[in-house]
Amino acid sequence: MRILTYDVENKDLSMPHIEIQSCESINDLIQNYMIFNPSVVVVSDNAASEVLEKFRSLKFQMNIAVITQNNDTRNIRSWISEGAAHVWSELNWMDELSEEFSQVKPLFSDEPVKEVSPLVDTFNSPSLVSYVIGVGGIYEGAGTTHTSIMIANYLSRATKTPVAIWEAGHKPCFHFLDYLKNGQFHQSRPRFELKNVTFFKETTSYQQLRSVANDFRFVVLDLGCLDQHKENTELFLDSDIPILVGSGSEWRMKEIMQFCQLHNKVAQDRWRITMPLARDEAVEEMGEALRGRPVFNIPFHSDPFDVQDDTDQVLEGVLSPILPKRKRRRFMNFL
Repeated sequence: MRILTYDVENKDLSMPHIEIQSCESINDLIQNYMIFNPSVVVVSDNAASEVLEKFRSLKFQMNIAVITQNNDTRNIRSWISEGAAHVWSELNWMDELSEEFSQVKPLFSDEPVKEVSPLVDTFNSPSLVSYVIGVGGIYEGAGTTHTSIMIANYLSRATKTPVAIWEAGHKPCFHFLDYLKNGQFHQSRPRFELKNVTFFKETTSYQQLRSVANDFRFVVLDLGCLDQHKENTELFLDSDIPILVGSGSEWRMKEIMQFCQLHNKVAQDRWRITMPLARDEAVEEMGEALRGRPVFNIPFHSDPFDVQDDTDQVLEGVLSPILPKRKRRRFMNFL
């Protein structure tokens, strides 16, 4: 369970599975609300009128708890009439919060989590395990955003589980994508949904993304050009599945080998090399040069939101270590 607080003193909470985020300003509160989708927003009575008015203007869900020193019936009714969902006493608001949300399912399982490889299939596990797929390009314009969106949509369709994609490159385009798909600009909106995939724009920080990562089975990182943006290379290397997007052109194939050589001090058995529109001969040649690092040819796929069977077949191979294993069909034995 997540809560946001504004203009209130945060103390130790009695429910260990509550995740609390303190906001420094109204703008900070609005931004965090759109990213975290909290169960309740807790504000002081000094800031409550402004917050309630702002939430009404933005058509946000009005699940706001007002903390007040004056907890008489008349004051409670006044705040409720303004749109507050809860009115709690300043002295014991944490106890009232705990009582109100005592039946909320914890974010994390209380049972000990077994130490397993991040690539082990755990889809039948009761605890939610988030897999991170880092997609990085060898050069600017290699197609990391296109590939990232294809992967996110494929995972959403293939696994029927929540998928997020985060734009970390330095040439953001999710704002314009939001406009194209929804018909108007939402410059201040940090996230939006398309076909069961949640898109996080570059205005969402990495720390904010980490705070909501467990809401999703898969988190795809669109890291842009790794050669130009060194800060994203660590995210690529730390991913459960690092996917390197290169080129099948003979004069650019060396860039893939140079990148692998540059990072030869880290294990690369989890890496996947993708070469969009490459010739089969080029893929075979690269596979021989980069033994132990699977190489894949991504077919022509003009719209990453469309379903395309040949692309799905390739992506199944690319993502096989983190995909649920298919159950074998059982046939009846006849006498």
